[in-house]
Amino acid sequence: MFGIDQILSFRSPHREIAVVGWCCLDDLTPVEEVWALCEGVRVPCLTEVPRPDVARFLGSSALENAGFVCRIPLAGSAARVTLVARVANVDHPIGDFPVEWSTASAAPHSGPDYAAWLATHEPRLYWPSEEVGQRLAGLRSKPVVSVILPTFNTHLYHLHRCIDSVMLQHYPHWELCVTDDKSSDDRVRKYLLHAAAREPRIRLAFAEQQGGISAASNRSVADCTGDFIVLLDHDDELHPAALLEVARCLNAYPETDLIYSDEDKIDQVGSRCCPAFKPDFDEDLLCGFDYLGHLIAIRTTVVRQVGGFRSEADGAQDWDLLLRVTSDISRDRVRHVPKPLYHWRMHADSTALSLDAKPYAAQAWNVVLAQHVEPAHCRSGEGLFHGSMRVQRPVPDTTRVSVLTRVCDGPHQRRALNRTRFPCDVRFFEMAFSAVHPADSTASSALMTPEDLESDVTIVVNCGLEAVNHHFLDELTSQALQDGCGVVGGTIVSSGGTVVTAGLACLSDGTHINPFEGLALHEPGYMGQARVVRCVASIAPHVFAFRTSRLRDVNGLAALSEDSLGDLCANLVRSAHSAGLKVLHTPYAIATLRSSTAGYVPKPGDGVPRGLLVNPNLETFPNVTALLRAGIP
Repeated sequence: MFGIDQILSFRSPHREIAVVGWCCLDDLTPVEEVWALCEGVRVPCLTEVPRPDVARFLGSSALENAGFVCRIPLAGSAARVTLVARVANVDHPIGDFPVEWSTASAAPHSGPDYAAWLATHEPRLYWPSEEVGQRLAGLRSKPVVSVILPTFNTHLYHLHRCIDSVMLQHYPHWELCVTDDKSSDDRVRKYLLHAAAREPRIRLAFAEQQGGISAASNRSVADCTGDFIVLLDHDDELHPAALLEVARCLNAYPETDLIYSDEDKIDQVGSRCCPAFKPDFDEDLLCGFDYLGHLIAIRTTVVRQVGGFRSEADGAQDWDLLLRVTSDISRDRVRHVPKPLYHWRMHADSTALSLDAKPYAAQAWNVVLAQHVEPAHCRSGEGLFHGSMRVQRPVPDTTRVSVLTRVCDGPHQRRALNRTRFPCDVRFFEMAFSAVHPADSTASSALMTPEDLESDVTIVVNCGLEAVNHHFLDELTSQALQDGCGVVGGTIVSSGGTVVTAGLACLSDGTHINPFEGLALHEPGYMGQARVVRCVASIAPHVFAFRTSRLRDVNGLAALSEDSLGDLCANLVRSAHSAGLKVLHTPYAIATLRSSTAGYVPKPGDGVPRGLLVNPNLETFPNVTALLRAGIP
């Protein structure tokens, strides 16, 4: 007995039909294992999908989870599918039905925004399938890629989809290294042995004792023979061009040690949604959370050099490995491929759907980050949204800080800043026109050199403040002291409680945008970027901090005047880019403006490094700013 609710056509390396429905034996006995037979091909179905409507209709509470989903390859445009239930190793035919592949119904995604992008823009990113063979022959290097796949009690539907996505790769020079972590479900072992018997590029290992995901992954790393490893979770899928894009990147940049790509999510049927169009490599952002995600390809010798995966990091083992790898290699050996090469499965037991699916992961995040920052004497803690972390950098007791405020803003500035914690020796200065004086001095002569400020860090307040958060000066100072930091800004909030600016972005034509203006303070923005420390193309000139010695790069104290502080900020940003220094935004320094403003309109940018430009995929959408605020469904 069965019912079919939906049949969908999918565009993929071959024609596929997705079938959604429910089934049971004729005596209303529920079934846990269902296979679909079509044109001699046997594929497992996803079973135990909640269907309370079926249970009510048939009057059997045992059928609460009678739903199923399957994906069936088609050689032609139509075929007949037979459903078979397997109970106690005995096949029980349930019934059969016709399917037909339809161009009209072939939809890569059910949401309107990403659907349009997939249909229009994704084909332009990859070599046409009919040209792959010829173009592949022209590659100078054809590295072997080892796909590392740890398994444990994987549902056969997910496992089949996962392994099938590797076998259908356009790039042929791969090996799939599977280590099963002693699954208690014997069907997993049988399926893996069957797959390996059909495909010689699959290398199997079976753990004698359950050791966890890191131990299983390390077994595969030890066994692999490829030049690079690619990490694949047992319920996810690779884009058909994924490994080919890794090879193309390595041909263009042969010294690369780490490659990461954009990604998206897939539901149980396989519809794609929620793309993550990522920034280029940013070590500060990576310390906030594992934004590199998937696809990840790492040179095999580097993985072995850093010791592979660590079992104490299980739950955050990929992030732990990435933090150690990126600390061990130079920045120019990391490459970002801005193409969605990895499909992250959403289901009840996956963090793709909810981070709460794996509560032990939060503890692992703390362990991983604490160990990573310990050599720098930093502290780690939870970030501003679930799934993010924070690095708190120390401020030496001997640090001297100069805070410059404008006389035109009145004494209220000092009162607002006095509410924050002073981590060290802080001195206040006032700017009246082009003169800079100690705030507590009646001296009439202006300071003439940066040395006269007698400080290590200078913080400029270029707006009327109502309040700042408790660690405002502490946070700006600690980030300004970070090695390689050129200038840092915080989050500026209007008197109404919405974000005025939280770092600026730059488009490919040099246009600066203020992407998070108007967000509520608690909203994270696209990929959480408004609520983590990160490198940015530029910052707004409301409040900014820098090492005082950097004034020499921008005309010294002569650059300081009430009406030119915006230019000073822009010059510090430009000189930082020229010198290869970071322009940082920190969400942990928050200043509230005294009065509502119309918002900050950034000036056109110049000299912004390509690595700080907005992901090119985002620029193909009509409103980049709106996407960076709310994301893409």
